[in-house]
Parts: sequence; C-alpha cells; structure tokens
Amino acid sequence: MNACDNAQQDKPATTTTDKNDKKIEGQSSEKRESEFTLDENTVFQQVPLEVLSNVASYDQPRIQFLWIPPHEKNRRQLTLWSIKLDGSDLRQVATAEELYGDYRHSVVVSSKPVRSPNNRYIVYTFISDKKRIVLLDLATRARKVIDEGVASAHFTWYPDSQRVMINRAYETKVFSLKTESLSIVEHQKNAGLYLINEGKHFFAIKKGKYIVYDLLFNEVKSGSFDYLPQSLLHLNSVSEDGRYLAFGYDLLDLETKQHLTTLSDSPILGIHENWIFISRNGFQRININTQKVEQVFTAPAGGSGRKGVTLYNL
Repeated sequence: MNACDNAQQDKPATTTTDKNDKKIEGQSSEKRESEFTLDENTVFQQVPLEVLSNVASYDQPRIQFLWIPPHEKNRRQLTLWSIKLDGSDLRQVATAEELYGDYRHSVVVSSKPVRSPNNRYIVYTFISDKKRIVLLDLATRARKVIDEGVASAHFTWYPDSQRVMINRAYETKVFSLKTESLSIVEHQKNAGLYLINEGKHFFAIKKGKYIVYDLLFNEVKSGSFDYLPQSLLHLNSVSEDGRYLAFGYDLLDLETKQHLTTLSDSPILGIHENWIFISRNGFQRININTQKVEQVFTAPAGGSGRKGVTLYNL
C-alpha cells in the first residue's frame, strides 16, 4: 500500500457513508461488474461480481465465504465469494486487492467477514504488519480501517446497517457509520454480545449461563446449560431468535435443553430457520428436526479454503 493509499484507506473517512445509496449502487457497482473480466479459458474466471443493484441476486438468502477458486495462481490468496441458498448464482464479492490492498500477498484473515443487513457493507479482520478491523463498502468499493490491534473478533450488525458491534475478549465496541466513531459498550460481566430478535435484544454468555437483555441491559430472561461454552467468541453461530447455538460440531437447543451431537461430522457454519449449514464437498444443509441432508453447492476440483462462512440477506 503506497503512502496515498495508506493515508486514505487506513484512517476513518470524514464523510458519511449512508448518503445516496441508490445512486452509488446504480453507478459504481454496475461499472465494476462490466469491468470484471478474466481469462476465458476457465469457467471460474468468468464469474461476475456481486452487484447490489441486481435485484435477482437477492430473492433468497445467500452464503458468503472466503475461497481460493481453481484458477487462482496464488494458492494462499483468499478472496470473497457468495452463492444463493439453493446453490445458484455464484458471484465474487470482492477481490484480494479490494479486501487487503497492497498487503494481499502476506495477509491472514483472523475473523470471518460479516455482511450488513442492507447487504452493502462488510466488516472483517486481517493481519499483515498490523492487526486491522476493516469496513468494505460494496457500493463504492472503498475500504477503511476502523480499529487496530485486534487479532480476533466477532461482529454483529444492528438492523439499520449503520452500526456494527465488535466483540472481543471481554470488550465490546460499536462503530457508527454516521459519526465514523467507536464507542465502548460497558458490560464487563459478560464475554461478548449478540444481537437477536431483529436487533431488539442482546444475547450473552458467561460461565455456563445465558442471559437475554433489552437494549438498556435490563435482564429479560436467563438460564443455565451444562454444555455452554465460556464465551460467545467460541460459538460458530447463534440463531436469530437465540434458541440454537452452534458450537464446533455440536448444536445446543436452549428451549428443549438438548445437546445435539450427531447432526454433523463437520463444524457447523451457520443456522437459518430449522437448518444448519456445514462444509462438505462444498456446502450442505441439514434439517434440525428431520436430519434430512441436502447438497447446496458442490465445490469444483482444485479450489480450496471455504473459510469465514456466514449467511446474509435473511
């Protein structure tokens, strides 16, 4: 990254990013899709960029994942991709240059990229010479660092897509896109917070106990469960209603107090309604109630990675 790029990208921008969304999406994103061309000898070199103004791409939930596709010469260079929940409409979300800038040749992604509810923004962490938390705007393709010195974090977006919660070991911050500033959330008794129930409640865990708060941190309900991890940072995923917790290969049902250990022989990547998602020969989904298995996406030979998997456009 040159001096100009470093000055512009590695410091919070000074303008509000939520203005004229539709105008920007119609111009900047469409231009990027038409400009994205690769060697036509390989089918994956013709995959278009995901474009926010393409309504057809958002008629169902999507899976976002880091991946090294078959054609990529740099086998250590993860880029960001997405598909629909039915396995169709493979798109490249962001290139290595867009994700990492000039650090793309020596970078480690330490936290999964998480999409905002309006699909426009992605927040993620990578390590190069420094540890950086980065916000990528898919409408303008602009990248900016919003915090530093963090190796691992979990991100949760507020429903308005204008605030993102950054959870890390016993510290939670909120970044506001409108004010372009970070604020600390005081909740020292809990190891991380998830927003659930359409952003109406916080979900927290500490020492085998789970707690649901309202947004003013008044306790709504709580309970204990022998198999709860020590921290939310150890979880793979939490269902939107807070009922299911994915922890490694296991699924915890807080409503029935079931510890489901036989659903999957692969780490659980995400939860949507009554389905869990795993990475096996691509992506599969398993029905929690019937244990029915469906292949969502079959990965082609030669590709590798499929890390940092999240669901969005829910």
